[in-house]
Amino acid sequence: MTALTGARFARVDGRAKASGAAVYTSDTRLDGMLEAAVVRSPVPRARVRGIDFTAALALDGVVAVLGPDEVADLHPVPVFPGMPANQRVLTAAPMYVGDAVAAVVARDAATAREAAALVELDLEELPPLLDPALALGSADELFAGVPGNEAGPPVELDRGDVDTAMAGAARVFVDEYRLQRQCAQTIEPMSCICDWSDPDRLEVITHLDNVFHFREQLAEMLGVAEHVVRITAPQTLGATFGLKNGILTSMEPLCAVLSRKTGAPVRLVLTAEESISTTVTRHSGTIRLTTGVDAEGTMLAREAEVLLDAGAYGWGSLVTFSMLGKWATLYRTEHLRFRGRGAYTNHVPAGAYRGVGTAQLHFAMESQIDDIARALGEDPLGYRLRHVLRVGDPLLKGTPVRALGIEECAERGAAAIGWHDRPAPEPDARFRRGYGAAFGLHHSGLNGTFPQIPERSSARARLQEDGRVVVDTAAIDKGQGTISTFAAIAADVFGVAIEDVAFSAIDSDTSPVDYMGAEASRTTYVAGRAVEMALQALHTKVVAAAGGTAPVGRAGLAALVAEVGVRDLVAEADFVPTDQDPLPVIGADFCEVEVDTWTGQVRVLRFVAAQDVGKVINALGCEGQIEGGAHHGIGYALTEELIVEDGQPVNGDFAGYRVLMAPEMPEIVPILVEHPDPEGGPSGSKGIGTGVIPAIAPAVCNAIRDATGVRPTQLPVTPVRLLALIEAAAGHPA
Repeated sequence: MTALTGARFARVDGRAKASGAAVYTSDTRLDGMLEAAVVRSPVPRARVRGIDFTAALALDGVVAVLGPDEVADLHPVPVFPGMPANQRVLTAAPMYVGDAVAAVVARDAATAREAAALVELDLEELPPLLDPALALGSADELFAGVPGNEAGPPVELDRGDVDTAMAGAARVFVDEYRLQRQCAQTIEPMSCICDWSDPDRLEVITHLDNVFHFREQLAEMLGVAEHVVRITAPQTLGATFGLKNGILTSMEPLCAVLSRKTGAPVRLVLTAEESISTTVTRHSGTIRLTTGVDAEGTMLAREAEVLLDAGAYGWGSLVTFSMLGKWATLYRTEHLRFRGRGAYTNHVPAGAYRGVGTAQLHFAMESQIDDIARALGEDPLGYRLRHVLRVGDPLLKGTPVRALGIEECAERGAAAIGWHDRPAPEPDARFRRGYGAAFGLHHSGLNGTFPQIPERSSARARLQEDGRVVVDTAAIDKGQGTISTFAAIAADVFGVAIEDVAFSAIDSDTSPVDYMGAEASRTTYVAGRAVEMALQALHTKVVAAAGGTAPVGRAGLAALVAEVGVRDLVAEADFVPTDQDPLPVIGADFCEVEVDTWTGQVRVLRFVAAQDVGKVINALGCEGQIEGGAHHGIGYALTEELIVEDGQPVNGDFAGYRVLMAPEMPEIVPILVEHPDPEGGPSGSKGIGTGVIPAIAPAVCNAIRDATGVRPTQLPVTPVRLLALIEAAAGHPA
């Protein structure tokens, strides 16, 4: 049988999804299930003086209502250890438009939503804090015990003598970049089902990134023992792109309380508008970069000042820490200073989005390095290669880089786009072509990020009576192809068809422990390594049971099981990385654009992504990740922005929020580069999903700069913004 690892093969769950047979949470029905809807604040900041449920309760089909006073004893929990905990299940002091104030339960979803609209809120509006620069340090504190509205402690780094190095620099470059809110446009509605009809058992079916961490959070918030809570994943999940990295307070905890109150299973399905504008977004903010170079153009010193809008309840220091790790290591520089802060404001909370922090940081860093190279008369690609991270260099906490394919990524990507033969822009033409390049550094895994939660995955492998290989893991497949990847590894180890590999349902009662779940592109690296180890241990047992000769195919395995039984044909394994830093994942992106200088319209014509994946498991899956990442990243560069005016989202729905449609997407050329890391995942794999994102937006913006001669410093680069830059450069600003 031909080995699957490294080949192109169809997803195990592809047929079910394509045919519509796959069952998602919103398709799931339980006997006697009720439906919930949330009453949300219409203003960014207020105190609730009263709630009138009269009209809602008079509506036929309404079963129960819930106000903040009934859940006041439930305390919030941090998404991750050391993070602030301020958001409650329901609040009498709403902090953003969309904050959950009350809830209703009805016999059907339409009635629940209608009833929620009939609930009358008596609000005392308070002056909102909407500017993070003004909120930070303000005496008007949004949360008790959070001085100056600081969203977590400042993130700082001082290395070398920046001031002296800057003073001796031949040239100093100073630039500021502005970032927007990007929303995860999940096609599957965010939803959950909770059944707490038995007071000693809370059953939860939900769209989530992890099982055990989620169970721990939910139990703590509800004030029950962990064993009371059982979390199961639905049969099929769609992508969340970070939305479910942590608990959503007004979803599962709220749904659980409503189930306890009604004594029946309750389902909560968010509308598209709620998913977009009331959950979490990518952080907006500003990044100011200062770089000093010597007479030969070598970077002597770099300084970064980051201020992020964490919104109400959002992440702060976790994101700036992610930024620091990439900023300090991607380019070799002796003297470094980093200052990163996040501020609470009365905007929608900011949290995890694919490429946490690195999308924003790379837009700024890769834009400035491009301008430095141009100012020095150097090729932007060659200038990057002169300074970029190398094998043996230390990461932020000192782990040396073992395997890094950036030179190959640059070489192969440049050849594919025609970088060294690219034509010069035509300065007088209406339509101008331009080419851009950018490097991107992200990470797989969370080694050293949360000392309280060590990076670790467990897995179990076993044989069934019919000879099928069964993999037990808590690694969530939310569309990224985890099941297919693990199935290919199992098929190769045992010499069976991929269809002969089965997976147990993910269940916090029975699945092997994995606290971090499908976060930070860790699944193939950490969970996959545990799965590979368990499969290899099982194979050793099988060979021993068969007298030293490996059974051939599923029939051979079934015959062995019939002879010796299944009790001893089980193996478990744990994988705990020993690195102090997450595994570095790097790539080089190249972009060709056409700009209409009369309208400011940008068309991306070709996009080349050369990504070092360590080792390819499923080539088709890797290419799919690159294509999906290109959609996210190009949208981030050109169209996507949650627009908020005076605290009110004005385009928080699928009609108003501008995502790229299929005809707008360019030709995408994925290039898979393999530099295996011996301490990485199966066969040295590293991961790809999130690592695709960082370099995309700057590659697009660098191509725009190449075509027009003007530098975008604010995302997204809309036609209006770009046209203003072009006209200003021509001496006649609009």
